[in-house]
Amino acid sequence: MPMERFKTSESDSTHSYSIFSGAHQQNMTQQEERNKTAKTITITDANFDSIISKNSFVVIDFWAAWCGPCKKISPIIDELARELSDRAIFGKMDVDSNPKSPTRFHVRSIPTIIIFKNGQPIDQLIGSASKGAIREKIILSP
Repeated sequence: MPMERFKTSESDSTHSYSIFSGAHQQNMTQQEERNKTAKTITITDANFDSIISKNSFVVIDFWAAWCGPCKKISPIIDELARELSDRAIFGKMDVDSNPKSPTRFHVRSIPTIIIFKNGQPIDQLIGSASKGAIREKIILSP
């Protein structure tokens, strides 16, 4: 009988996923919801200093619409923003529309990803990179 698989009493030899109800299931649902809603924020010259100073860990993708490699890593940054939403704020900055901040941080090639901790740049990646390489750089940053 199919219903046999869903018994959860101690005397039953078959247990099912229904034993993971209550708080555990609610916590998983909350985390899944956070992962679905986490997204990158648009960073401009006007809000740049505020973003990096008010958040302890920020990852910024410097890009341009005409840049082929930028288009390749954009969805990777979006995925990492969802996956690592508990670790960092992820943002994207269009260097053509916002030239001051990229110049200030010597962004000469795009895509460039700069990782900020407590308002200071601590690491960067220049050029196209795999999701694994970007993720590792973020996770291993001090």
